[in-house]
Amino acid sequence: MTVPDTLGAMGYTDAPPSDADESSRLRGGESAALARLDAAVCARAGWVCAFSKPDTNPLPYSPGSTTMLSPYLSLGCLSCRTMHAALDAIVRQAEGQHTTPPQSLHGQLYFREFFHLLSASSPHFGQTRDNPLCLTVEWRDPARDANAAEALRRWEGGTTGVPLIDAAMVQLKEAGRNVFDRHLLDADWAINSANWMWLSATSFYTYHRVYSTAHFARKYDRSGRYVRKWLPALRRMPDEYVYEPWKAPLTVQRAASCIVGVDYPLPICDPESAAAANLTRMDACYRKAPEEWKALIPPAAAAEVARERNVNADGATTVTEHGATCPCATCGI
Repeated sequence: MTVPDTLGAMGYTDAPPSDADESSRLRGGESAALARLDAAVCARAGWVCAFSKPDTNPLPYSPGSTTMLSPYLSLGCLSCRTMHAALDAIVRQAEGQHTTPPQSLHGQLYFREFFHLLSASSPHFGQTRDNPLCLTVEWRDPARDANAAEALRRWEGGTTGVPLIDAAMVQLKEAGRNVFDRHLLDADWAINSANWMWLSATSFYTYHRVYSTAHFARKYDRSGRYVRKWLPALRRMPDEYVYEPWKAPLTVQRAASCIVGVDYPLPICDPESAAAANLTRMDACYRKAPEEWKALIPPAAAAEVARERNVNADGATTVTEHGATCPCATCGI
């Protein structure tokens, strides 16, 4: 019995050449995984020693700003021990001149294993209800709120009218995956569940914040290269408005051949108002959190959260900005 080496040999139509991003062209298998480990890690000792996850750019699509080894780890093509050994060999020769966990690549690998351990030892890890690690924020429920259901439909379809969100969803679909667990090339139930809890600020004593879809994107990609790649309607939109096209004067929209509401959707909400409303929901959830849950938060982290959110002595919250930076994203291998 031979192993088929093309899509055609397995009864599928061979994919035509594509200018899609590097992540959609990754070849599977252990040989490809080891080759990428050699090229992305072993051959780049200096890069490995300087790697710091908060400094990576989440928007480049070719090449990525991390190792892009997560699909191989997720599918078992690469052993986490093999990667750990490769990192150890580099760090030993660096004589202390290297980044350290949690920001380093070692730290990202440790996050991965930490999340797998929690997923195996915590009941109902992949959901909010009955999950002892997770707080329950009173989000809108699509099952009971028709407007929330419509917003969810537009989010999944990449038609929210918010360019950074839509570009990401279109990228997932055009790369041929099927949302998150169905679309992601490196889908991993334990890591995806943990990251949802982390970034929704419902677990892991994280900074509760809402990322600005404009400020966050401009920090890494001021010209909107990523958005223009995946949303052709916005390719001629000036840099100033590419992340918030609804703010562009009509004369600018006409010059860019992109009338918002016609060529590109109107936003499903006012992002600033929605961010403020969500932060209020999160604050209310935190105030009602069990004391034993709050006791898990290190004092330094709690103090930083309070400073960031301007929580007053009476519990009132003032929103000053919507998270243009992230202290530590999780498992960024």
